[in-house]
Amino acid sequence: MPDVFASLNTIFSSLFSTRLDVHVHGVEISQAIQYFHSRLHLTEPAQQGADNSVRLVANKPALVRVYLRAGLRSFGPAKATVEILRRGRFGPYQSATMLTALPPGEMIAPSDPVYANERGDQRQFPTPSIPGSLNFLVPAAQMHGSLQFRVTVSESRGGISGQGPSDTHDVFVDIDLRQTLRVRSIMVGYGGPKSSTDPAPLFLAPPNFPKDLLTTMGETLLMFPVQSAADYGYAGWVNCTAPLDDGPGCSPNWAALVAKLVAQKTLDGNQPDVIYYGLLPLDIPFQYARDGIGCERAGISLGRVAGHSTPGVSTWGGDVMAHQVGHECGLLHAPGVSNFPDPDPNYPAYPPYDPIGDPKGSMGEYGVGLGGYPWITLPRAKDIMGSPSFRGDIGLSLYHYGRLLENPRLDPVYIGGITAAEASLGTKHAPGPMPVPMISIIGLMRSERHLEITSVMRLETRDASSSTVTSGLRAELRDATGAPIAQAPLRVLSVQSPTAGSCRNDGHAANCFPCVVQALLPDAGRGASMAVCDDERDLWSRAKSKTPPRIGRFDAHADEHRLITKWQVKAVVAAEASLQWSKDEGDTWNALASGLADNHATFERSSLPSGTVMLRLLVSDGFDTAVSEPVRVALSPRPPDVSILTPRENESIPAGGALRLWGAVTIDGRPASQVESVRWMIDGKSVAEVLDDFVEAPPRGEHVVELIVTAEGLEGRGRRRFVTDDGSADRKPDPKAHQA
Repeated sequence: MPDVFASLNTIFSSLFSTRLDVHVHGVEISQAIQYFHSRLHLTEPAQQGADNSVRLVANKPALVRVYLRAGLRSFGPAKATVEILRRGRFGPYQSATMLTALPPGEMIAPSDPVYANERGDQRQFPTPSIPGSLNFLVPAAQMHGSLQFRVTVSESRGGISGQGPSDTHDVFVDIDLRQTLRVRSIMVGYGGPKSSTDPAPLFLAPPNFPKDLLTTMGETLLMFPVQSAADYGYAGWVNCTAPLDDGPGCSPNWAALVAKLVAQKTLDGNQPDVIYYGLLPLDIPFQYARDGIGCERAGISLGRVAGHSTPGVSTWGGDVMAHQVGHECGLLHAPGVSNFPDPDPNYPAYPPYDPIGDPKGSMGEYGVGLGGYPWITLPRAKDIMGSPSFRGDIGLSLYHYGRLLENPRLDPVYIGGITAAEASLGTKHAPGPMPVPMISIIGLMRSERHLEITSVMRLETRDASSSTVTSGLRAELRDATGAPIAQAPLRVLSVQSPTAGSCRNDGHAANCFPCVVQALLPDAGRGASMAVCDDERDLWSRAKSKTPPRIGRFDAHADEHRLITKWQVKAVVAAEASLQWSKDEGDTWNALASGLADNHATFERSSLPSGTVMLRLLVSDGFDTAVSEPVRVALSPRPPDVSILTPRENESIPAGGALRLWGAVTIDGRPASQVESVRWMIDGKSVAEVLDDFVEAPPRGEHVVELIVTAEGLEGRGRRRFVTDDGSADRKPDPKAHQA
């Protein structure tokens, strides 16, 4: 009898502890990665986190996943709605918007699902829905302030949808942190041999600004905790003349190109609080090491433009940019994915995806991607700071995502209690310190005693180097007696990849060769000589010339498409020419080109602002720099540059699912802060009126999306083709198509 009573007691306890009707089991709100019931899959308690405890940032879209459970008297498919309420500055929460579930919009609530299946392990591509939950997309414009997500779920009864018992569940989040990705791009052209083994000439135009830059930035904007609207600018053009397939890692040709980019960055004023990125043309002769990406952490990153050189073959351009920007934000390599010798020693293991105590670079939680369509990234996927050429799922781990929150390189700003209009103003930025007269000495160290100086310039710039790796050498400006009147350490800027040795992390340059080095000395007067030395001898020196270089003539004019510059220089030795432009009557000068050996240069106008622009020429003989009088050029107004970030060209999108329409507008080379009108068209039909929105993807087939923007009375247009697939065709789109 006791056994019978015990069994009855168990049955009744089970009945009364189980809810009668369908109900909300939990809600997950994610912008890139998020905790949800982490104890059910992360076996190490130290790595578990409370639901929704990964911080959300302002002006970045989110995916809301509503997980349901069946009750004892559940009748049929369940539906849900999500209402977003926002708390005013001094008042209660007030309704802001209602969200509609993504197709199919309903589900049979499970009783006891397998955790991994519910979160996303049963993925199929493409699919209009993420299985396991009812899913809602929150546009970027709604993600700010103190929010209440009110979920109401109801179940069909008697064949009538939404008439059955209901449940309500609230989740409160504070979104008071806005972060911005700020990039200044140097566009790299190519004129040189077709490869290291083929001397046939190859000429490639530099990538387009801003369209190619924005396309390549897409992966970084998706993964990083930053708002959808980036701040970006043009830092001029350099020409690469040697193929970059001369070896993996920081090969001699890679290092020589990085030295040119460092000179261009210095000419641009070493602007603070921005990330400089050199963008290479798609078909440049090129070799990515399996576990290395050329010269890293040189204060400037570089990689190819995102796209497809060969149909179906990805360049990893967007992933490489995310990896390199991560370095600029202070992230080290993730362990386990590659044989990088310098992984972050604090990177944790995430059992069961990593062995206990043995981190392998796993993400640790389920991630989401909100590109052309929503997708799920699994916690066993690898962190982007491992190898971006890893052939599998990659994303940003819990560890690195956390390190990017309140990261000073991403301009964190607290916006609690402000209005929606104020929250959207994310591209205004306080100016940094003004540039001052300095002497820049840039070179390549090929061994401890072999130093090749590639650029010497006296100019106004900032000492913005963050490198702590020293070469053991110093640069000096000396008087006629040989005594130093100014000096500065020669810093190592580039870090080798493992395939060619690596810099030690003890602050010295051992095993870094070849490496890029730079010294920035205060310009304390003309002096009599310059040198780079150690305590025993000079490795390089340059005496002043009797006759400094002089600029005899500098002319500039523009036609409809080009800016044309010509000059005449008188110099005793070979001189290096550079060009700068200013839009504010010379208060600030921006780089246009450096390292010019000819007496002329021509540029596409699309990268420069309209209106009156001032240009000036700088010519250096390696000791003195001559600066021309500014020349004013009137550039006629042009329509805003319109870029479509998603969908990508020829991207496959699930028919009937969510389609993200995400665009950017550039006016005079800068992101537009105000536009008069925005209109998205799909196959000639108007579908949205903001730059970042979600709409229902059209039926299966090929489609054309257009973005039409009016700003300052002029109209700009962008156009893309994409494909929708309902799964009925033999075509199987690549689930990594968003990582072009």
